[in-house]
Amino acid sequence: MYPLLAWLNVWPVIDQRRLLAADREVLALLAMRGQHNQLAMAVKWAYRYLGRRRPSLRPRTEGERHALFDLAGDHVGIENLLAEARIGARRYEADGTTLRFRYAADARVDSLDRMLGVVNDVRSIPSPEEAARRWSPEFRSWLDSGGWNVPWSTMPLEARAEYRHEAERAITSSPRYLSGDLDLGSFTPSDAEAVLGELLARAMHSHVATIRGCVNLLAVIPPYSRPDLVREFTEATGRPAGPIEAVVDLLTYDPERSDDPCLAPVLPVGEMLVPMSSLIVPSSLPRNLTALLQRDPRTFGAAGRQLGALGIAKMTETLRRLAAAEIATGIKVTRANGSQAGDLDVVTYDPRQQLMAVFEVMWRIGPDGSKEIAQMEAIAKKKRAQVVRLRDEIVRGVALPQWPESWAQAREARIRWFVVTPDLLPLEAVADGVTIRSHRMLAYTLKRDASVADLVQLMDDPPYPPDALAQTSWRRLRYGKYAVEFDVLPP
Repeated sequence: MYPLLAWLNVWPVIDQRRLLAADREVLALLAMRGQHNQLAMAVKWAYRYLGRRRPSLRPRTEGERHALFDLAGDHVGIENLLAEARIGARRYEADGTTLRFRYAADARVDSLDRMLGVVNDVRSIPSPEEAARRWSPEFRSWLDSGGWNVPWSTMPLEARAEYRHEAERAITSSPRYLSGDLDLGSFTPSDAEAVLGELLARAMHSHVATIRGCVNLLAVIPPYSRPDLVREFTEATGRPAGPIEAVVDLLTYDPERSDDPCLAPVLPVGEMLVPMSSLIVPSSLPRNLTALLQRDPRTFGAAGRQLGALGIAKMTETLRRLAAAEIATGIKVTRANGSQAGDLDVVTYDPRQQLMAVFEVMWRIGPDGSKEIAQMEAIAKKKRAQVVRLRDEIVRGVALPQWPESWAQAREARIRWFVVTPDLLPLEAVADGVTIRSHRMLAYTLKRDASVADLVQLMDDPPYPPDALAQTSWRRLRYGKYAVEFDVLPP
């Protein structure tokens, strides 16, 4: 198992190395992230089909390993096509053993969503000057003189400190969903982030070693005993062993608990634990930690409430760009008998134009792949149905919003209704007079000193990319006996 995991850990980086050698840094980043789920699928299969088997006497060939990785990529692609077909984004057709998934969604919305995602990725790439400033001249000299070939265990303390500093910067600059002191039972998010920082620092060195061509497995994919890993993380973070042990256990891959190695990238191999750098480096580690916690509702109740509050705060902050607009949050809506019909998460009101925009904030961690996008679209549609029911009660006069006292004329205002996700633009954006858009779109496109009318116009008609970016092209792959054809937007 260990040799196969080592190969899987190295192979995506070889492709990245090729792109970096051609000065194609952006494509290298996108390729690494694009292969993330493909790698996780290959790892999952390794555990499912090889984990409990006796070692084969015949060594695996390079061709077999490539075939495994390629098949995992095709499998992820098929899963995504099926998920898109289920939500109506594709039409499914079959002709014998030829399967065709024809794109059927609004390509303008999809291309805008993809463009915003690419902008997010590209903006995370430092300029060459900034990247050079992140590492000291002494560290770069040590690396160039062969430090990339040194295992973490024998690395100078000064070099470890440089990796840890960069890992901390990466984690603190990632979207964070939970407050550090939230009680999650045996640990807090602050404890978890400390472990993630140490895990990322070590993975960064393994990644650098692989890119430089290192073949020393103790540097590229080092194994640890569980007691040693807990002890080293405890010493490095300065935190009690109990919480560190609990976080290490949470991040250790267990197919019985979590079927996604992206979320739990510490892989058990016999009595050893192997942190897999190619699953760690491309990840948004705080996002994946939150996703892992979400799978256990017993520990995630308070965390879920924090996520909702975070979304309202983010939306309120963005709306403060508006001129001559008042903002309120958590407005109660009550019926004549005193019962509560619901509440309005965020409302912005322009008393001069007598125009109001009401936002139901649906805040979740960002989806990873078409399957999670489909799940989020389904949740967003349920949210829209709730908004429609509440809106209709207000329109009929059955329920009344408790507007702030200073909004004397609010009952006369024209109201527009919206649902806001963090970063998902649903393909069916408008239904029943309620529009679903993403906060990410607003954050990038809402101009300072815009009016509420400008905001509503932006929600109704986003700035779509040029038509050329909404043109699809056909691709084909073989999956067993099937030929699978599908058209895609530009990457």
